[in-house]
Amino acid sequence: MRDGRQDGLARVAQRLEEQSGPLVDQQLAALSRFPSYRRVPAEDLRRSCERNVLRVVTSLRGDPRLPPEIEEDEHDSGRRRALQGVPSDDVVAAYRAVLGVLRDAFLDAAASLSIPLDAVLAGTRRLWELTDRFSTELVSARHQLDLDLVRR
Repeated sequence: MRDGRQDGLARVAQRLEEQSGPLVDQQLAALSRFPSYRRVPAEDLRRSCERNVLRVVTSLRGDPRLPPEIEEDEHDSGRRRALQGVPSDDVVAAYRAVLGVLRDAFLDAAASLSIPLDAVLAGTRRLWELTDRFSTELVSARHQLDLDLVRR
């Protein structure tokens, strides 16, 4: 990616990082629309929302991976949701909803910073890929737990 586009995305990432607290609160509000998430401890949800902001910021900065302990935590998060009785359809829908919050925040920040359209398009693609990748990871963790339970 050309430096100009990446510089623009880095500026948006910085803005989102600075807005982390309100972005976490917006994600929590989106999760409150899923009744099955009421059984998930608030601190668990907050940690997941903080990870989501970090994941988006990292992706926009051009780093495709988070530190290993955070990547592993996402797998663990999918397993925890299964143990907490959250249906896999709700897990995917909720994850897409909270990433939608962050995608909208990305677009708002890009507009307010007058980021060039080609950088906005590149960032949007990264966020869609991120959403797809981790939706699959969450479902995979759920299926693995189901298989482990059947084996026992």
